[in-house]
Amino acid sequence: QSYLDRVSQVLTDINKGRFYQLNLLRYFSIHQNLARSDILNKIWNFGGPYSCWVESKKDVIASFSPEQFISFRGVEGQVFADAYPIKGTVRSSSDARENNLLMHQLLSSSKDRAELTMIIDLMRNDLNRVSVSGSVEVKDSGSVKGFGYVNHLQGHITSRLNASENLGSVLSALLPAGSITGAPKLEVMKAIDEYEPVSRGYYMGNCFHLDLEHGVFDSSVLIRSMTGENGGKLGFAAGSGIVVKSKPELEMQEIEDKCAILNC
Repeated sequence: QSYLDRVSQVLTDINKGRFYQLNLLRYFSIHQNLARSDILNKIWNFGGPYSCWVESKKDVIASFSPEQFISFRGVEGQVFADAYPIKGTVRSSSDARENNLLMHQLLSSSKDRAELTMIIDLMRNDLNRVSVSGSVEVKDSGSVKGFGYVNHLQGHITSRLNASENLGSVLSALLPAGSITGAPKLEVMKAIDEYEPVSRGYYMGNCFHLDLEHGVFDSSVLIRSMTGENGGKLGFAAGSGIVVKSKPELEMQEIEDKCAILNC
């Protein structure tokens, strides 16, 4: 009920014109004792293409993420960026006919397409700050992709980075990922601090990967993540983008669909 009440409050803020979209999280405690092998098995069998496992003496992070944040590739002395934001969710089905219907439902949803369009526009603006003028391009405004237990709408944006930029300046312009904040970014970040009961910490952060052999830098958005102290209890968080057409009960169902990974 607390979550439903918060969604209603977010919708009130949207109708007042404070922001257009806010990504609101629910936090869960995992009560079963999951061994490292149990978690790695879940990631291997059910995780998205940007899943990751990070372990230190103090902390553990296990992410089942399907979402790329930003990747860089060098072409003839120039650096190009690619981003594939994800918004819009529907459960998947092992029955091919039903799954095709679900994917068509998602592709036809004006609410879900609006979610993705807002984030694509936000990321275009962020990339414009560090890219050659006129090089930012939307390659895909939204296609349905299957990621195991859920289907998503995914976009694709590219740009050619300014030669004067470095990793720090680019990440400063782009972080945090718009798909886990909402739009406009600065205002919804303030609102998230008001609405969510705890600090996000590693939830909704990023994991980075550098492939020196192939000259590729890649990164994920740490969505659908378990975090906690190494050897201790773990928590899990999942969220959804709230827009003017959102219905609280359906947003809650979307999060429960994303939590299905815990029951695999």
